[in-house]
Amino acid sequence: MKKTILLALTILTSTYVSPILATENNSWYIGGVYTAQKISLPSAGRDFNTVGIVAGYQYNNYLSLETRFSKGTSGNTFNYDFRDFPDEGVDTDIDYQVSVLIKASYPINEKFDVYVTTGYSKTKIEQEILDSIVNAEGLLIGVNTSNFTFTESGLTYGLGLKYNVTNSVNLFVDYQILPNWEPFSTNSESWDSINVGFNYEF
Repeated sequence: MKKTILLALTILTSTYVSPILATENNSWYIGGVYTAQKISLPSAGRDFNTVGIVAGYQYNNYLSLETRFSKGTSGNTFNYDFRDFPDEGVDTDIDYQVSVLIKASYPINEKFDVYVTTGYSKTKIEQEILDSIVNAEGLLIGVNTSNFTFTESGLTYGLGLKYNVTNSVNLFVDYQILPNWEPFSTNSESWDSINVGFNYEF
């Protein structure tokens, strides 16, 4: 999938350089986006949901510059299964995620556009670890809480489809590859997302 997106990006940007520079249909736009994200792990995955805002500038029918800012809404909870204390585990969620994207589009017809994106993404992840405190008899006497944060940033790219509801309103769905999640130097896990949203041009 990654190779397909990169190939599509290369084809679009190389084939439509001249039309992009020659055609003008510029406008600002704002909107909203909901994402379902997954970090792939060898034994299990982490799933996150975010909601956010979109703001961009469309230079013409082929080229836009876009920013997305999202906050985590669901988080991911992992409970330890080797002890009998239900409060033990790890809660992980996205504090914020921001992306700056170049979007290269190709109008299929009056209603549909296909596009590719590439740019920079930065994500701050918060993690809360809950460990039970027991006495000498093995009875629970409290819970110890530890908080950690991780920041992941780097190249992001994707492939999407836009549906023009009116001249000013459009709906979109895209698939995005995010920078690998690397909380520790020994780990590197793939990270991707499905994004759906809308934009209003003015």
